[in-house]
Amino acid sequence: MTTSGVDTISNLPSNILDGILGCLPLKDAVKTSILSKDWRYKWVTRQKLDFDEKNVQEFTLHIFSGNEYHLPSQIFTFQQLWHLELGRCLFHPPPDFKGFEKLINLDLQCVIFDPAIIRNLISKCPLLERLRLNWCTDFDILEIDAANLKCFDFVGISKSICFKNTPMLRNVTVWLDSKVLTDPSPIYSNITKFFHYMPSLRELDLCGSTLEYLTMGGVPESPPTALNNVGSLRISSMYFRNAEEVSGAVYLITSCPKLQELTIECETVGTVVEPVIQFFRAQSVSCGVVKLLQSVQMCYFTGFEMEMEFMKFILACAPVLEEIFIWNVAQYFHRGTKMMDEIKQFCRVSPNVRFKFEEAFIDPELP
Repeated sequence: MTTSGVDTISNLPSNILDGILGCLPLKDAVKTSILSKDWRYKWVTRQKLDFDEKNVQEFTLHIFSGNEYHLPSQIFTFQQLWHLELGRCLFHPPPDFKGFEKLINLDLQCVIFDPAIIRNLISKCPLLERLRLNWCTDFDILEIDAANLKCFDFVGISKSICFKNTPMLRNVTVWLDSKVLTDPSPIYSNITKFFHYMPSLRELDLCGSTLEYLTMGGVPESPPTALNNVGSLRISSMYFRNAEEVSGAVYLITSCPKLQELTIECETVGTVVEPVIQFFRAQSVSCGVVKLLQSVQMCYFTGFEMEMEFMKFILACAPVLEEIFIWNVAQYFHRGTKMMDEIKQFCRVSPNVRFKFEEAFIDPELP
């Protein structure tokens, strides 16, 4: 609407425009995109969503505004839904919510909910195969009871993660925030509890402070049987800063008899930690124990003494090792390419190891 050539509607505050668009049927709101360039995307900020089709099978919604967004109640009636992906919203099912009986993939990112809701939701999704919880509400105890779950991805804070009924679970990725290490009332999610029931585990990815937190409660003498079939292991944020953390990594590596691929993402530590060095030098008993390991990737490797001792350990315990790939930004290598010449001289039980070395160059002038 214009008065004397002035567009009065376009100049209204955004909250009023959102209210006007929210009163229109969705199809009419979308049609406003042809009014002008300024109106092309105004409809996408509309808070109210209408669903005339109750046969929705895939639903993805990411909210980028700073306002708390409550999901429309219609979503909880989508009985044909198999894929649900939500970002930055409030997730509160109604009391009579019966679940998503056909849901296979559940992906929640920065979603706020009552922690008890997730356990109830999972129990009402009997076909769930993939579950992703990234930076959602903090948990004290997160229990996963999902008979068909195959992939689990968690990023955030949880004092304890317990897999109670996950016979099909193959891929697990957990990134715990460092806050769990300093919590005044910890619930130690130790290795025994964590690997309680996942007999089909094949790929394990422990990131952030996960490994350090898992080993705070100590490690069992007999490795968890869940590690028996792990073929791919990735440990990120490996600081090599204390013997306890390093011994936890070594324990994990040597407890996977079928391990074939190992990836370590190092964190730069410039100070030599003597207990870590002594720990690695005492690992002669581990010679040849990782019998099937074929490939090792060391990302952000700097070449400090603790990392070099780790390389000696790997070369000594992997009789069929085929390749070691080392990568970092050129500016962060401690000794540059000379480091590779030194590594090639280390004793190794595999006669056919190929060494690959890659350094990325970043222009210091770039912001």
